Amino acid sequence: MRKKRDKLFSKILLLFLVVMIVLGFTVPGFIDDGQQQFVEPRICQTDTDCYLMCGEESDEPVTVLCSQNLCQQNSCQEGNYYPYSNEVVTFELIVEENGEKVDLVGNEKDIFIKFSGEKVSLFSSGLSLGHVLEKVGLKIDSESGNVFVNDEQNYAYSEFVPEEGDKIRIVYGEMEDNDDLLIN
Repeated sequence: MRKKRDKLFSKILLLFLVVMIVLGFTVPGFIDDGQQQFVEPRICQTDTDCYLMCGEESDEPVTVLCSQNLCQQNSCQEGNYYPYSNEVVTFELIVEENGEKVDLVGNEKDIFIKFSGEKVSLFSSGLSLGHVLEKVGLKIDSESGNVFVNDEQNYAYSEFVPEEGDKIRIVYGEMEDNDDLLIN
């Protein structure tokens, strides 16, 4: 009788272990704990490299900013810190190197920042001067140059966020006379 009981107990224990193993592999797949899955960053050269197709049927295009050669949004579930907007912020940007004006020419495939002579148009709120300069291969900091916004020196450098109608002047190299730094 004891052998039958031991055999029955071992069968029940074996069945219990098999059920636990099956549950251990299947239940976690059904549980959504709300954590986002890691999405591989996408490398880009222009904004057009970063489009996403989102929506219920993946039929809504989402325009994404390319900054520092990385798309700033890599999946539809991620937040977009620089959403495209039809409300344009336009400002004037003059860049001088050693007393001579530098022509700023952007890439036509960049959607968020457009250059037209000295006029710059931003198609997203919150884009900084650093983002603008990056699109033309420049950078600015306290050692490489000076920034003047509306005739006053600005020490925010790349972090400065231009507003509608601003007149920004960036001077690289030697500054001979502070009177020459004012925007006319």
